[in-house]
Amino acid sequence: MAAVRKALLEKTDWPGNDGRTRYGFANANGGRPISIEIDGRKQQFLVSIHQPTNRIVGMPVEQVKLYFMDKEGSSRGKGMYGASFSEEQIKALCEGKAVRLEGCSNKEGQLFNCYVQFDAAQRQVVPCHPTWLKEAQKTGTDLGLGKPKAQEKPKAE
Repeated sequence: MAAVRKALLEKTDWPGNDGRTRYGFANANGGRPISIEIDGRKQQFLVSIHQPTNRIVGMPVEQVKLYFMDKEGSSRGKGMYGASFSEEQIKALCEGKAVRLEGCSNKEGQLFNCYVQFDAAQRQVVPCHPTWLKEAQKTGTDLGLGKPKAQEKPKAE
């Protein structure tokens, strides 16, 4: 539980679409389900922070699975930014993990890759900015997301 709490409260910053630095929580959820006993029965929950109120919100993993698949186990065809989730990605998202989504496109048609997690508070998949991703970009490790653009230094005249 301590690891989930630490992941929930981890903060980071990232470049916004407008070029300004954004600050916020690094993860959409704690990165794994937690067990909660309700009416004498243990259930697995994903937990997230509700941004406006800073309250912890939980969603049963069984409901998360229903977000992606119907009761017969058929995929609902969920995706994000024009890219669909594979079965392995759906399984990882239901376990609270961040997954790399490739082949995404924005409104201008530019292709990019990103990391996403299921957010129990928003009841949907959202982009996440894990701190390990930021560290990998700082060290120049290519994760397929592209490297941050280097700031041009003003030329001396």
